[in-house]
Amino acid sequence: MNKLPVLFLLFFCSFFTANAQRYTDLDATLLSPLANDTVMVDNQFDIVLQVVNKGVDTFRATDSAQFVLEFDGSPILFSIGGGPALPYLPYSGAEIVPGDTALVGFSFTLFSGWDLGTTDFCARFIPYNAADSIVDTVLTNNGGCTNILVYDGTTGIYSVKQSTQTVSIYPNPAKEIVHIKTTITKPEHIMFSLVNIMGQTMLKQDIGLISPGELDIPVSLNNIPKGVYGYQILVGSEIKKGKLQVE
Repeated sequence: MNKLPVLFLLFFCSFFTANAQRYTDLDATLLSPLANDTVMVDNQFDIVLQVVNKGVDTFRATDSAQFVLEFDGSPILFSIGGGPALPYLPYSGAEIVPGDTALVGFSFTLFSGWDLGTTDFCARFIPYNAADSIVDTVLTNNGGCTNILVYDGTTGIYSVKQSTQTVSIYPNPAKEIVHIKTTITKPEHIMFSLVNIMGQTMLKQDIGLISPGELDIPVSLNNIPKGVYGYQILVGSEIKKGKLQVE
């Protein structure tokens, strides 16, 4: 006769336990790359964080986290499966009990045209979970930063320009339109292209054969998602490469 109240109480307790707030404090240290490590454009390099769970609850393998990457203060945007660009890479599969340590990471590639030389690189591992409530109580220790050297073996580590032409783009960051500014002394064929972080060509525009003079050529960025891209400007037989942020 008293079974129903007992069963109801057990159900209530199990429901409350399943949906209770869980707390963790993931302390992440950057193991790779290290200070002054050399990274080659168009070559994969490993990003590895050592993560210690200093909280009271387990970070489960079914929990999710955000891998956040920044180069010189600009976050990398990721588009997974053609979806919207996000300022993080979703990550799951690591189970870290309180007091335990795990290595998390993945391989990453910088596209051709990336700014060369010394770059400030940061990586962070931040828990989030839509299906089950988990909170990281301290976010100031969720990653680390270091200086790396971005190198292109064909041009030399400190040289960005491959063109003897004076070629520049503005504004940068850009929104709907970016302008190519240059001066040519003879008719030249000009082409412009954008490549995303995955090495995919997002825009390729043949501007055509242009007469000599001071040039200011607008290029539409319609349908280009927000993010950081490598650009390439071909002026005759010479190439200018660089990085463009689209807002």
